[in-house]
This record gives sequence, structure tokens and C-alpha cells, in this order.
Amino acid sequence: GQSGQLYLGANLEFQGVPLNATLHAEQSAVLNAWMHDESELTALYVSETPCGHCRQFLRELANLDKLQIHVRDQVLTLDELLPHAFGNARAKGHSLLDSCPVDFEAVSPEPNTSQQHAINAAQRSYVPYTRSREGFAIECANGQSFSGRAVECAAFNPSVPGFLTALNQRNLSNSRDVAISACTQAKLATAINDPLPCARAVMGAISNVKIDVVQMEAQ
Repeated sequence: GQSGQLYLGANLEFQGVPLNATLHAEQSAVLNAWMHDESELTALYVSETPCGHCRQFLRELANLDKLQIHVRDQVLTLDELLPHAFGNARAKGHSLLDSCPVDFEAVSPEPNTSQQHAINAAQRSYVPYTRSREGFAIECANGQSFSGRAVECAAFNPSVPGFLTALNQRNLSNSRDVAISACTQAKLATAINDPLPCARAVMGAISNVKIDVVQMEAQ
């Protein structure tokens, strides 16, 4: 990252659920940087050339002309990897890493801690195409908690729901093998899409914990 920090990423796959629930390593690393409040990436080091799915996802970053993609002994740009790309490039201040949060409040009574973590994540989600803000919070049996924000892509399919971002943070931590004790999704009451069915399918493959849902409305 521009800050000098290094962010790791790895493939995240789930047994018994559709393959489109997979999180690619490039997405994992970018989301890890985002969840640690990195404002810009300067270089991406990958073990294999990024697939088309990830190339499209990377177009949500504002500094496409400066981002260096290192693959073994090659240094590539996204324009070289994805000529004639779909969608417009994101402007500075309106991209995945640097877009501004939006305030929301719970429709239900005063939220508990887990619900507030999910709401906080939803406020900082990146959803420029549907405006359907969504966040997710995971609590583990050792007391650690992880939150995740939804992120959209112009091509839609490379988009990542909040639960997957949260699972990515858990997977990259020392609690990856610790049992999940609670899950909460926060979503906009007027959202035009809902990742909850997918979240239930994936979470159900790794845990028997039910997902608490809190709806939000704009302040």
C-alpha cells in the first residue's frame, strides 16, 4: 500500500457450496488492505497471472495507470492485462479504497455490539451501482470479532458481499480455526438486492450459527 504496509491475500473456497462463492487471492489482498483503511495500492504481487474476474475487480481502484502488477519476473499494468475494459474508471475519492462512508441507523431498537459492528461496516461499504449498503459481523468463541463490508464491481459478478469480506479477515487471522459463535448482517431496508441467502448457504457449510439480521435506514 501507499502507506508502506504489506497486505496478504489467499484463495478462499468452501466445500459443498457453489463455486461462485469463492474469493480469489487478488480480491482477498485488496479487501484486506481496504479493511485496514489503506487508501491506495501501489503494487500487487501474485503467484499467477490474474484471471479476468480479478482484472475486472481491480478496475474499481482509482490509480489504474500507476498500479504495478508483479507476476514472477514480469511487471504489468491493468491496461495491458485488460484492454477494452468494461465500465468507466473510478475517479479519485470514489473508488473502492477511498470512497466516503454514509451514515445509517438501525430500524430496530438500540443495536447490540455485534449489530453495531455490522452497521459500522455497512456504512463504509462500496456499492456505487446499486446503493444497497450491507455489512456483516462475525464473533468467534475466543472473543475475537471480524467485520466485513460489501463491495460492488461494474460487472456485478466479481462483487463481494459483506459476509465473504468478514470471512476473509477471519481466515487471514490467528482465529481461522476457532469456532464461530455469532453472525450479524446489517442491510439497508430499501436494498434492491440481498446476499442473505448466499450468506446462509456458505455460513451453514462451516457453522451451525444462525445469522441475526438488522435493517437500516438513512438518517
